[in-house]
Amino acid sequence: MKGSLGHLSFKSLGRYPPSNWLLLCIIAILAFTALLGSSRLSSLIPSTPGSPSFDVYGNYRRLREQAVAELTEIRSLSQGTHGQEFELCSKELENYVPCYNVTANQLAGFHDGEEFDRHCEVSGVGPHCLIRPPKDYKIPLRWPAGRDVIWSGNVKITKDQFLSSGSMTK
Repeated sequence: MKGSLGHLSFKSLGRYPPSNWLLLCIIAILAFTALLGSSRLSSLIPSTPGSPSFDVYGNYRRLREQAVAELTEIRSLSQGTHGQEFELCSKELENYVPCYNVTANQLAGFHDGEEFDRHCEVSGVGPHCLIRPPKDYKIPLRWPAGRDVIWSGNVKITKDQFLSSGSMTK
């Protein structure tokens, strides 16, 4: 019985094969059955209208029609704004922040810091004009170059605050 199992005949194994072989055969049969069953099961079940594999071309057609409808809507919305030109807002609205009105938020019952949040449903519709940028405003640099750069004209603080803030000491 010494040596590899390849040289042993089945007669020398006795009436029952070793338990390792039996366990290996059972696992192989279960794996084969699972693979075969899953592929046959999917081909035997007829596809229903609710299943995702039903009528691929119909789904594509529906998606295409939906995309065309959305693009048409976007085109009509974009053309509507071209015919309408906005005037420049007055100087008083230079610091206007949309949907931010602390007194209206307090009257609406917001408290515990919520009155400082933006609530568009409370403040209503804002001005229909273009708000001017500040006098020394510069367009911020693009990422990653603008990560560490803040234009002093874009920030409304005094020079003393600017030097003592510690944010520009890098």
